[in-house]
Amino acid sequence: MSATPPERAGAGAALAQVSNELGIAVGLTILGSLGTVVYRILLDLPHSPASVSVVDGIRDASARGDLQLLQHVRAAFTDAFNVVGLVGVGVLGLVLLLARPRPSRALPVTGMNG
Repeated sequence: MSATPPERAGAGAALAQVSNELGIAVGLTILGSLGTVVYRILLDLPHSPASVSVVDGIRDASARGDLQLLQHVRAAFTDAFNVVGLVGVGVLGLVLLLARPRPSRALPVTGMNG
């Protein structure tokens, strides 16, 4: 924003806000989808209500009194959540690496002959 001319400050602020909102929406979508995929892979119960969602899995396991299924659903969710967290940390690390200040390379000063 500091590099934006005063007469264009409104457009600069709008662009910054849109970029922020878009980044949140895309990040949430990608990480949420990743969590769902990991959960379903780890659960590996294709015809169970638990494969649809964690809530359905816990509800089904609790209604049937199936402690093994309940434990399996919770473990799959926890592992998927951990994978999403690790991917988020990795992306943050990459962003920090790319955004770090870099030393400028100054051209050598040559003496004047005269």
